[in-house]
Amino acid sequence: MECIPCILNQGIRTIRKVTSNSEKQWEIIRKMIYAVNNVNINISPFELAIIINNIIKESVGNNDPYLKDKNDHNNKILDIYSEIEEKVNKAKDRLMESIKYSICGNRIDLGIFPTIDISKVLEMCNNIILEEKYLDLFKKELNKSNNILFIADNAGEIVFDKILINILKEMGKSVYLGVRKFPIINDITAEDAIGLGFNNDDIIPIGLEDIEIADSYDLVISKGQANFELYHKRNNVIFLFIVKCAIIAKALNVPMYSIYFNKFGDDL
Repeated sequence: MECIPCILNQGIRTIRKVTSNSEKQWEIIRKMIYAVNNVNINISPFELAIIINNIIKESVGNNDPYLKDKNDHNNKILDIYSEIEEKVNKAKDRLMESIKYSICGNRIDLGIFPTIDISKVLEMCNNIILEEKYLDLFKKELNKSNNILFIADNAGEIVFDKILINILKEMGKSVYLGVRKFPIINDITAEDAIGLGFNNDDIIPIGLEDIEIADSYDLVISKGQANFELYHKRNNVIFLFIVKCAIIAKALNVPMYSIYFNKFGDDL
């Protein structure tokens, strides 16, 4: 229940993005409220977010309202990609350094934040401290894994992720990229990933009906809070995300905006 105001607020931000017509805005809001009133009480937050965003997209005939934002964030990180890659390559522990950038990229989340300041994201990258025990756990899982599914989250963030993915491939791992089957907020789709140079054969579009595909891989690396909500019951998943929800923070017993880099494998 606590998730509903957050999801509706995100929907209202999207409505304002796609139309300035006040009558149209109210028309869509009424549809959103009707949908919330009629959903199953056991629906997951991500499922409800999909319903709300689909209502908006269908109401204005725009299948990807955040396309401009996604391209903008991707391009801004691409502009400094070589600089970041060089920093990672010079680091004492390249894997650890690439994980830092991958995690801080999770700050680029328009589902939570109305605007994104890339300079603040980069500042966070420089200040992240990873606990050795979680890095050791990650390395232990990597050592016994060959097939890896890397489930991506947001645009911009995926450019940071690319450095980590390339390092995993250098380690001899087969890495497949899980993406959304359809546009939702600024999440990455197959089309977005191909535009960033990912091999189409390595891209796995995943919908809600496909999440059991995670069981087909030795290890799943899951980015983002929404993916944590979807995959947290599985034991072969390591999660990398910034905790941006008070409910998740309470469930994990961690502070808001802290880093979660761990396995879970349990119910909430």
